Amino acid sequence: MSFLILLIGGADWRYLVAPLPFAAVGFAAAILTSPMRRMRILAFLNPDQWAGSANYQASQSLIAIGSGGLFGKGLGMGVCKYGHLPEDTTDFIFSIIGEEMGFIGSIIVILLFIAFLVLGLLVIIRCKEPFGRLLATGIVLAVGVQAALNIGVVTVVLPTKGLPLPFVSAGGTSMLVSAAAVGVLLNIASKCNSEPLFSRRRNGDETFVPNKEIQ
Repeated sequence: MSFLILLIGGADWRYLVAPLPFAAVGFAAAILTSPMRRMRILAFLNPDQWAGSANYQASQSLIAIGSGGLFGKGLGMGVCKYGHLPEDTTDFIFSIIGEEMGFIGSIIVILLFIAFLVLGLLVIIRCKEPFGRLLATGIVLAVGVQAALNIGVVTVVLPTKGLPLPFVSAGGTSMLVSAAAVGVLLNIASKCNSEPLFSRRRNGDETFVPNKEIQ
């Protein structure tokens, strides 16, 4: 997140690229020195081999999503949450959504996060104050990146990582921080000192035309 904020804020790319080799070495060392992290990477690369042990959670996640079909089994009617899928109310809540609400429900959840990103981007574009723009950018990225990582883990596109789904996963701290961040974002949106996206023509003509500054 810090890297993205610095990049968007206009930091010289040379200062951003310079630490990357050291970060890569540190990342590799963190994986190699931790048996749990090594096991997660191996399970991700060889899912069938570790389906009953290290990859059990990811395998059950795919079973839950696949069993939901197009429209799901019905809200509250899923069975994978009864001891089959660990962390079904937190990190893997999206699997239960897929089981109970199906493909349609899963797409609706994803579209809601996309709508959040689009509306957040509009706030960023309309905000004239640099600090407010970067703050809004950080909030939008924090929610968007976390949601993308969570859904990627649940659908086994990414290795298993304990990240909640913003606004959906159970957990008071996550919900409180996410709600507070959105409150700050709404405050930034209400105080954006920018021209409207569309302006009226003079002489009483009600036709809306794009604002020249926005163009």
